Amino acid sequence: MLFFIFFAGTASAVCLPQDVLPADGAWAKYDFIHTEPPRTRSGTLLFRMVGTTTRDGRECRWFEIEECVDKEDSNKNTIIKFLVQAKELAEDARGINVLSAWKRMGDNAITKLSDSERLYAQESLLSMFFTSPSDSKTAKLKRVIRLPKSQLTIATATQGKMKFPGGFEGIKTVWGYMKVPFGFAAIDVSVKSGDKLVVKMQMTLKDFGTGAKSALPDQE
Repeated sequence: MLFFIFFAGTASAVCLPQDVLPADGAWAKYDFIHTEPPRTRSGTLLFRMVGTTTRDGRECRWFEIEECVDKEDSNKNTIIKFLVQAKELAEDARGINVLSAWKRMGDNAITKLSDSERLYAQESLLSMFFTSPSDSKTAKLKRVIRLPKSQLTIATATQGKMKFPGGFEGIKTVWGYMKVPFGFAAIDVSVKSGDKLVVKMQMTLKDFGTGAKSALPDQE
């Protein structure tokens, strides 16, 4: 099973202000629906902050993204663990440098991302989650999100255009919610090649909390 938002590069973006940069142990879980015509997949994405370290005198953070696809056994989960500079997560940078990254797909061994995979991650997946396009505008788009013990009603969203690897372009809509560790409660994104839909993805907050631990042992 491929980790679709890594290999397809179809995720969307939101910037994390420095005063809400998640503490270690923070986590947020999202339902997703991913359409790549004619195929549609669904499942959950779990984000978690799992460690702080120092590289060359700079604070760095470890975080993980875990994908679980519906109708597949839990041992088919795919996990990627990234090390990036804290500053790059905490400001509206135009890119995020991946210092190190590891992955495990299903029951396979933990492997280090190759240079090409790491470069692709920092140019697509991470920059898209943690940066915002310069043309983002506020739109009156109400979204109601039901959580296990509460309900969120968000009256507005931000929308903007993004460019994706391969020359594709997309429209992204983000419903921000700063009480969530990663700063957003929902994301819709559609990617087209000309007038043809290439990918459509929706992410909706399912739950969030603290106390998360890394699913991958430290590799370095």
